[in-house]
Amino acid sequence: PRLVYVKRPAPDMEPRLAEMLARVQDEDSTSYKPFADAAELTRLLSDDLAILLTERFDAAGRQSTGQGRVPHSNLPVPVSALIGREAVLQDLGALLDSDDARLVTLAGPGGTGKTRLAIEIAAQRASRYPDGAFFVDLSAERDEAGAYAVIARAVISSGAGDSQPLEALEEALRDRRALLVLDNFEQVTTAATGVAGLLQHCPGLTVLVTSREALRVRDERVFPVPPLALPDAGSATLAVDDALESAAVQLFVERAVAMASDFSITEGNAADVAAICERLDGLPLAIELAAARVNLFAIDELRDQLATRLDVLRGGPRDLPVRQQTLRSAIGWSNDLLSDDERTVLRLIAAFAGARLADVDAVARRVPVLDGIDVVEGLGSLVDKSLVRSIRGLDGRPRFSMLQTIRDYATEQLDSAVELAAPVRQAHAEHYTERALQLQRALHERERCVALSAMEDELGNLRTAWDHWLQAGEVDRLHELLEPLWGFHEARGDYAAAIALGDELLDVLAQQPPTADRRRVEYALHLSVVRATVAARGFTPDAERRMRAALQQSENVGDERRRHTTLRSLATLHMIQREFADADDVARELLALAEDQQDPTMLSESHLVAGTVSIWREGWTEGLAHIDTAVESFSPSAPSALFRVGPHPEVVSRALAGLVRWKVGFPDQAAHESARALELAAELGHPYSTSYALFHAALLDMWRADWKAVAANGEDLLGVADAHDYAVWRALGIVLRGTAMVGSGDADAGLAEVERGFSLYHGLATPPVFWPSMLLVRAQASAMAGRLDDALE
Repeated sequence: PRLVYVKRPAPDMEPRLAEMLARVQDEDSTSYKPFADAAELTRLLSDDLAILLTERFDAAGRQSTGQGRVPHSNLPVPVSALIGREAVLQDLGALLDSDDARLVTLAGPGGTGKTRLAIEIAAQRASRYPDGAFFVDLSAERDEAGAYAVIARAVISSGAGDSQPLEALEEALRDRRALLVLDNFEQVTTAATGVAGLLQHCPGLTVLVTSREALRVRDERVFPVPPLALPDAGSATLAVDDALESAAVQLFVERAVAMASDFSITEGNAADVAAICERLDGLPLAIELAAARVNLFAIDELRDQLATRLDVLRGGPRDLPVRQQTLRSAIGWSNDLLSDDERTVLRLIAAFAGARLADVDAVARRVPVLDGIDVVEGLGSLVDKSLVRSIRGLDGRPRFSMLQTIRDYATEQLDSAVELAAPVRQAHAEHYTERALQLQRALHERERCVALSAMEDELGNLRTAWDHWLQAGEVDRLHELLEPLWGFHEARGDYAAAIALGDELLDVLAQQPPTADRRRVEYALHLSVVRATVAARGFTPDAERRMRAALQQSENVGDERRRHTTLRSLATLHMIQREFADADDVARELLALAEDQQDPTMLSESHLVAGTVSIWREGWTEGLAHIDTAVESFSPSAPSALFRVGPHPEVVSRALAGLVRWKVGFPDQAAHESARALELAAELGHPYSTSYALFHAALLDMWRADWKAVAANGEDLLGVADAHDYAVWRALGIVLRGTAMVGSGDADAGLAEVERGFSLYHGLATPPVFWPSMLLVRAQASAMAGRLDDALE
């Protein structure tokens, strides 16, 4: 209140002064008091000051709890906007609004942005806590007593509750509705029981914790903080708009621009930015540290540096805690909080590319230095501490893995422990080689799909084992592991990966002494690599040259199964070059060899070759008997040839049987065989066989003039070819698409598409096996378009 003292006016007071005094007296906020002389003014001042002081002391007494005053809030004010956390904030807000979530732990490894998220959600919901929202940084504390004391100092007045901080907090917060944000709780986890007790005594209190591990007390609700959403970084090019849909890329760009104002994301660097964000697992801290390096490295240079070096990510803002100024420090902070056994288990897990608990335990049992360490307990603790993740594999069972940045750090720690690294990696390679052989046997049994899914889960570990044996030059082990790996890649239609494995083993073989055994293995593998190259890319001049060189050695192989494979390739080469008499001679030799071996698969494949040769030499009817025998001879239970390439023999037999039966006048049987080929390829889950069945089904549709079906099968074929980079099938699919367009009335555009497919096909150099079929398709397309001269060429 304002107190105004005015001396009583003389009788002849100025009218304007009298008006002003009247206006002052009318104001509610002003107390107007007249006085006559100095003695009266002194008395009035003494009385009024006494009243004001009494009112102030009474107000302070009403606010006091006897332990200090509760301030309203001390939440830090962020200096930048939070990026990409809208959905997370919504989910977290919904959790905090629920009645049973009074203790919520934001859990995650260092660098995921737990603190920033906690501050943001606390600021958004501060108005819901009329008695205050308080932020407490526990990073400097090492025991529960220190934690309780720093919480008390943040919530109540300075110095209050220093001797009994928990009791002081209970007294201060018992009747209040408040929010406590406890940051960096992972190093004072023993204080969790005290926090739980505080919640019991203070029904209006909500506690939001950030920690690298859960508190593990009753009624705790753990909220895992995910990394930022990543873009699709799988391709060499990426549109800017597509990249910026990712929160990780948005954060990188914002921080990069802050460091270098001339930085911008472009079509030229978008894919590299995406790759950087993916390499850093979408961790906000890691991304910010990487963006801080754009003034030192070009984006592609930064991407390459990050492929192998964690120490590139240093130089964070000086106002960050020291532990967050480099990524290694952020992860090292968590490592320092581990027990010795936990650190050992972390190093062990670094050897795995994700693993089942049974596999981790099996590898640990092979390592003598791990005797006495409870690996299961240690792994569970690392999961609780957010250093290891538990995720579901393709079979729905838990698998344990680490973010790549954490695994890189743990790998460095493993490498530094010389007495542990060598035996762990040897045990890992031995275990997964044995597991690969178990899964390979299952590839030829009823549970083929289950085995393929299991191998897909373990592919990273199998490649790690392969690299270990490769570095050690262990030829026998490599050859042992190649069979299941080749079988997996062949089943998935990934011939590029199979070829790469074969070439790596050939390089190792070339360094071995030139024994007869080495030459036999080298020859067989060399031929398989060549055939895989042909299957994926066609008969390039180099493939043909290498095949002819391998065929010259076929007589000395000494392995009838591989000799059979060699002869099949030779027959194919003769047919491509229209040497049908020579192809017929080879077919007869194949049949004799298969009869001698009484191998169902060899018999089926031999009759298939003989039938194809007969069709070209004698006609459809003559080839039908061999094709039917091929279908009848095939045995699903027969073991598959090692290092198989190309379509499945039963799919080939049924697809060809469909075409042949159409040509000899059995349309219903033709449709049945064609449909069965497609069904079988789908059951096998084998993309190359699917491609073969789709192409031959489209040929049958073309003969039936069912242009919608031709178009549909052609597009499906293109989809498989693009997904697996099958150059041959891509060219064939384009030709089918063009033919369907011609058949549907769009002659000019359709013929242009046919010629585009032929141009791609010509780019494969020596024409592959489908060249005659291609010519027939083009001839029919030209005839339908009314271009008879072109059709007759």
